[in-house]
Amino acid sequence: MKINVDAALSKNSGISSAAAVARDKDGNFLGASALVVNGITDPEIIEAIACREGLALASDLVLQKFRLACDNSNVIRSIREAGLGAYGHIVQEIRARAREFRTTEFVHENRASNVDAHNLARNAIYAGLGLKYKEGLSSPLSCPVRYMQNREDLKKVDSSSSDGM
Repeated sequence: MKINVDAALSKNSGISSAAAVARDKDGNFLGASALVVNGITDPEIIEAIACREGLALASDLVLQKFRLACDNSNVIRSIREAGLGAYGHIVQEIRARAREFRTTEFVHENRASNVDAHNLARNAIYAGLGLKYKEGLSSPLSCPVRYMQNREDLKKVDSSSSDGM
């Protein structure tokens, strides 16, 4: 199993998002998640939050053994080496949460392998909602659908709804 994470920022609005996309060993979509936040404009902080969101997705999908890939080498280095700094508290939380799984490997990969997570993060900024997708629902990567974030009960609001989205 592999979870790709990425972040996106809108410096003009002060909105950023962290996204995670999970796939099985054959590349089949398992689920995705995006978190939208206000006031975080530091790219490394939101990338660290994306790694934390990847662990939340793994927990939601009941994964126990997976690889989490991020395109920010500094964040991955901080997680592996327990780095502190501006986002040290997030790294500490990631390391604590990672112990809940049987095997979690944190790896750096270039942006080319992170396209889905990047697109989801960028689009989540404009949707303005946190997103959760699970297997069996329309893929968030191929259609303009937004979901209200509720870990217990997902409610679909599609592009044909009355809000004109």
